[in-house]
Amino acid sequence: MSLFEASGIEDWCRSADQKLKEAFEGAHNRRTVTQMDRRLLHRSAAGRLLAVNVESRIALGRYLCEEIASQLCVNEHGEHESSVFFVTLIPKDGFVGIGVDGVDIGGMRRRLRADLRGLSYLGAFEPGYYASLPSSDGGPGHQAISWHSHLLTWGVADEKIASLIGRLSKTENYQAVIEEFVPVHAEQVASGELPEVIGYLLKPPSHAYRVTRYPWIGRDGEVRLEADGTPRFYVGQRTSNLRKGERVKVFHAMKHLGLEELVVAGGEGRISRTRALQKATKEFECRGRR
Repeated sequence: MSLFEASGIEDWCRSADQKLKEAFEGAHNRRTVTQMDRRLLHRSAAGRLLAVNVESRIALGRYLCEEIASQLCVNEHGEHESSVFFVTLIPKDGFVGIGVDGVDIGGMRRRLRADLRGLSYLGAFEPGYYASLPSSDGGPGHQAISWHSHLLTWGVADEKIASLIGRLSKTENYQAVIEEFVPVHAEQVASGELPEVIGYLLKPPSHAYRVTRYPWIGRDGEVRLEADGTPRFYVGQRTSNLRKGERVKVFHAMKHLGLEELVVAGGEGRISRTRALQKATKEFECRGRR
């Protein structure tokens, strides 16, 4: 079985596309969807490699998997030989209110390239939809989108990754939606887990997050305090599938973006990214000539 087949990317994409089309018909905010918006989902628009087009995502996902499998020597069981890490970065500039246009993906890409200079990596930016935030965290409307990146990086020692995570965590460039959560994280990918990780990295948005925050009250009924005397809070994050109206909002946040803007790479990954984009573009050009 190929890495692409094992990743489940096509199933992720087909399911998300069907649910989005259902949302276009049944969501409370369906009237915000224009005929031009609907055309972005058509097969005829796939050659533009749009972030919201299912055929675009499947084609690029297939070629990215081919490149990753070749780069990391992945066998038919999804096992790899070299050391691989899964990295998540949440840039401070990626936190925007619902309906806000003009998120600076280009600026976040440049920051990422600068911070990861010298590493080989491949990944993508995606929007995390926060449907409910406490007033202390949410800003206007208490709903927001957190643009963040998931990456694979390889050919680097554990100590260097740990040093990198520590260094980036101390800068002001990265900030989690909730201050108690970490904005920079890395974990090693075990051999055999790569298909699942790739599927998660390249999937279309599918989940919403709801955050609760309330004082930590002990059995004696008293609010527990931090060392500085401020109240200690319990913070929890619940994950659920995107609802119809939420899917429409995420669609509007992504519809102006191409996959070329969202997919990022450095070092050896740059060649893989370029090849995958070229192959996907050529595929649709060939389809168009038939």
